[in-house]
Amino acid sequence: MKDPDFAEFMYVNVCCRLAAPSNQADQDLGGIYQVDFNFAAWKLTPEKLAAIALDIFHSHIRIGVIADFVVDALDEDNMPIWPDDLHIEGSASTRGEVKQISFLPFYFEDCEALSCTS
Repeated sequence: MKDPDFAEFMYVNVCCRLAAPSNQADQDLGGIYQVDFNFAAWKLTPEKLAAIALDIFHSHIRIGVIADFVVDALDEDNMPIWPDDLHIEGSASTRGEVKQISFLPFYFEDCEALSCTS
């Protein structure tokens, strides 16, 4: 059994849909972020953790034009997880920390650009 106090994490992938974001301030946002949870994350479903990870991400990282980006929480195989649709958006924004670990995102079908920073 995992230690309930062990801080787990989830990755968030931020991929620009365009060759360059509409808002100049969003220029360097593409990439992979690590969201560290400050609670016993092992007790929750992957879908609930995805919703919480996205809350935490959006409370730390401001995106000027969200429609320019695809923002997904990733599972252990680096595939997008559909967040829990019963989660109240913004309710868990203080439950962790965020750090960017790569400026190169994973690319999926709905990401049309090769890079947000090109």
